[in-house]
Amino acid sequence: MTQNTYSTSEIAKKLSATKRTLRFYDQIGLLTPSFVSDGGHRVYTDEDVEKLYKIRLLKSLGLSLKQVKLIFEEAALGWEDLLQQQLTEIEKQLKKYKLMQEIVLVVQRSIKLEGKMDWENLFRYLYLLYEEKPDSKVHVQHHLFTPDELEFLRTQLPLMQSDDPRTNVFIEVFSEIKKDGERDPLSEKAQSWARRIAEASDQIFAGREELQKKAWRIQKEAPELAFQYPIDPEIIAFVQSAVVHYRQARLSNPSR
Repeated sequence: MTQNTYSTSEIAKKLSATKRTLRFYDQIGLLTPSFVSDGGHRVYTDEDVEKLYKIRLLKSLGLSLKQVKLIFEEAALGWEDLLQQQLTEIEKQLKKYKLMQEIVLVVQRSIKLEGKMDWENLFRYLYLLYEEKPDSKVHVQHHLFTPDELEFLRTQLPLMQSDDPRTNVFIEVFSEIKKDGERDPLSEKAQSWARRIAEASDQIFAGREELQKKAWRIQKEAPELAFQYPIDPEIIAFVQSAVVHYRQARLSNPSR
């Protein structure tokens, strides 16, 4: 059966590969064309095309060209071991990039919240998250919260480093408060902020009012105990006061 043949240009176009890549594969002995024409041009066959597809598949798994070449050279290669090694490496890289994503989110949100790069608060929070030994903190947490409350906070409380849209609500409101400078809890602006904070907070705590109050008190007095980003206690006090007035107004006039 006659095989189709392809020039370097044709196979490059057929498989969206570059001529440079094909030449490099030839140089390292990974994909050598079936023959060279009288004019010195590389000529590929259908078997070469199939091998190139295999190379691309193996590369898509994250294997290096050296590993790919080894696969074609050793018929008795242990595929299972090789792929398990690759899975282990991928998992390691995923953890690395997950950590990078968390830190980028923290820095990005810190700048939005502070209106600038606040190195002191940023380093304090990053140290709290990734460096400080938690034993003593856990001991204090168990005196402040019941096991059920701690589990709820760990799983439901949005954090700076989590890719959680609820986090953005708090970041945006506190950023606006910090920039604006309004400190009258009864003002129209303050009540607008209070509404957004109250709605977001109620959504998170889902009727657990006592735990909600406790969490806000911890945020004001010792945010590190709940792994929260430190916010100026005066701003927290202003927000709490505004929210209290907002809730009282809602009770007296539910249609508001």
